[in-house]
Amino acid sequence: MGAKDALFSGEKNTGLLEVLRSCFPAINLAFVLDWVPEQGEDIYWLLVDNSRVAMIERFELGEGLANEF
Repeated sequence: MGAKDALFSGEKNTGLLEVLRSCFPAINLAFVLDWVPEQGEDIYWLLVDNSRVAMIERFELGEGLANEF
């Protein structure tokens, strides 16, 4: 299974997928450009639908924030 399939199947990193879908409801494609594991949170930089870059902060408690650039 490829990385894209793993992300969108929800089998791995379901919290990231939930934040992506809540911020980008019509998302079809996403690629993780960078991932910074921090204490208490993870920071992801993603290419969304080949046209947008998003930074997502996902906290240990399952909450997440997204910023689009």
